[in-house]
Amino acid sequence: MGFITDFVGAAIGNGPLWLGLAIPDGPLIGLAIVQRSEIFMTQILMPFSYATIGLKTDFYAMSECWASLGPLFAITIMAFVSKMVIVTIAARLTDMPYRDSFVLGLMLSLRGQMECLIYLHWVDLKVLYALSSSI
Repeated sequence: MGFITDFVGAAIGNGPLWLGLAIPDGPLIGLAIVQRSEIFMTQILMPFSYATIGLKTDFYAMSECWASLGPLFAITIMAFVSKMVIVTIAARLTDMPYRDSFVLGLMLSLRGQMECLIYLHWVDLKVLYALSSSI
């Protein structure tokens, strides 16, 4: 799915997300796929993705131009807040207690893999060209 979504032009992280929504939950196919792919994903692919992002990040160059990093910080904060608000509202609509819905929104907002993938995809497509060229 990652290859297909990258081939289409979407961010590579969207394909597995859509596939996860399409696979039925239960003991037959959903459980088998999760058991077979969970170790590979968490122990091999995620460390490599974080290492790739770390290798592409030049912290020394970022310290020289904090003013031009404003749009990046704005995008990150907007993504965090909007994800937290949407998850909290969706959980409240399913009659989850307010405290539990807020904690669920906070937990899901702190997972930043999709934001990192979308940022790298935007840099590759030159959407954030001005920001990445100043760094």
